[in-house]
Amino acid sequence: MSAWGTGPFENDDALDLIGEINESTPDAVGELLAEILTVPDDDDDLDEVDGMEAYAAAALLAGKLERLKFESPDVLDAVAKIPTDMVGALIPDARAMLVRILGHNSEFADLWIESGRLEKVRGEIGKIKGALR
Repeated sequence: MSAWGTGPFENDDALDLIGEINESTPDAVGELLAEILTVPDDDDDLDEVDGMEAYAAAALLAGKLERLKFESPDVLDAVAKIPTDMVGALIPDARAMLVRILGHNSEFADLWIESGRLEKVRGEIGKIKGALR
């Protein structure tokens, strides 16, 4: 697992996403977030990278709504790149994806179960879901 902490930006995949967002135009950022937050069918496997990116993308949306605060300059820059007019449309998918990444057929959930830190991650995800209401 490429995670060193349970927060949404404490893994390599999330940091790669932040870098990609910060190098993109706002329109491309909106498209990227929409793609990441597209919920796969329950029967489809969800791999670790997709789960980590969805976790980070949902947190970025909560930051854009100013309901979660971040200190990292790179994360703050990524939040600023999110087109404001797309946030409302992305929130339902973000909330659904946060449920999906903890569900069955999720490598994201399996890895956190194996590490013994699923409950800690579940708490972090709960904060993000609350901020996306």
